[in-house]
Amino acid sequence: MFRRVTVVLGVFIGFLFSVHYANADDLFVSDMGSGCIYRIAPNGTKSTFASGLNLPSGLAFDGNGNLFVADSRAGNIYEFTPSGSQSTFASGLNFPRSLAFDRNGNLFVSAVWASEIYEFTPGGSRTTVVSVGSAPYGPESLAFDQNGNLFFDNGTEDADPIREMTPSGSLSTFATLFTGTSGANAMAFDHSGNLFVSDNCIYEFTPGGSQSIFTTEVNGPEGLAFDESGNLFEADINSGNIYEFSPNGTQSTFASGLIHPVGLAFAPNPVPEPSTLFLLGIGAISLLGFAWRRRRGRARCLSCAAVVVAMLIAGSARADVFNMGGTYNQATGTWTGAASLQFVTVGNPGNAADPSTGYGSVGYTYQMGKYHNTLS
Repeated sequence: MFRRVTVVLGVFIGFLFSVHYANADDLFVSDMGSGCIYRIAPNGTKSTFASGLNLPSGLAFDGNGNLFVADSRAGNIYEFTPSGSQSTFASGLNFPRSLAFDRNGNLFVSAVWASEIYEFTPGGSRTTVVSVGSAPYGPESLAFDQNGNLFFDNGTEDADPIREMTPSGSLSTFATLFTGTSGANAMAFDHSGNLFVSDNCIYEFTPGGSQSIFTTEVNGPEGLAFDESGNLFEADINSGNIYEFSPNGTQSTFASGLIHPVGLAFAPNPVPEPSTLFLLGIGAISLLGFAWRRRRGRARCLSCAAVVVAMLIAGSARADVFNMGGTYNQATGTWTGAASLQFVTVGNPGNAADPSTGYGSVGYTYQMGKYHNTLS
């Protein structure tokens, strides 16, 4: 009995030590003034992710953790891998401003001076979704709700309408900003399906379209983004600060010292996966447990040693050190060489929140291994 309990405990502890948990979400910020994309850790530490851009604005992550950046003045959409490698995803656009991915991984782009919204497939094919506004004033903000409906502004300077388009293409007016506003700059949905819009202040719209002022304690609000805990982050272009608002509206300064921050996006967290060497921990426990039958007098010591070995092996496991015939790149999350892994999607950005709690919505794609091994 003692052996069985110890082996099960060893397997459980080894698993806990072997799981590679991603760090808490980092916030990515586009700074028009410096031409840089900054990565800000949860503790506020800032580092430069990319530089040398012309006029970076909208940001969005795809389901694989690649960052897409709208360079408004260059007219390009750039794609950055998690390791920072840059490529041009699309070019020749007329002042691209806001970016948003739908549940199928298609990228939607607002081209302000063309007064159009484009849809790009993952392969880069472009179609015009809708023409709205009057050139050179077009939609500046985009956001998808939990049901896959696209929300965007009309591009007018006063009493700017918020439009809603269903996945089938049906278009309607969701709400209209108060008279005297300067036009929507950014949009973001919280976990409960409320829409937040930055203008000369930050507005909140219920799913039914009722409008209220969330806060006026801002100075040129631009980008908006929610973290996993439901806190709202706002890029303040005039003060150079990033403000954080708790769900009850309490404001604090998350980061400062930027020039003209505009776009915000949180990096998605991958699903934690057990390390490869966890299997070695199981093997070690099995071998040591076998000694129970051979040397009963030393069984307790061997069982305890099995737990320690499992913890040490699993805790020090690194997929780029021991791999399945190939090489794993932790920065990009990919294998090269002989290893071949197949995955299936088990969750995507279309998964809605639990209506009773407001939690459980998915902002990125979950994937798991297609094949697995079981022990018997």
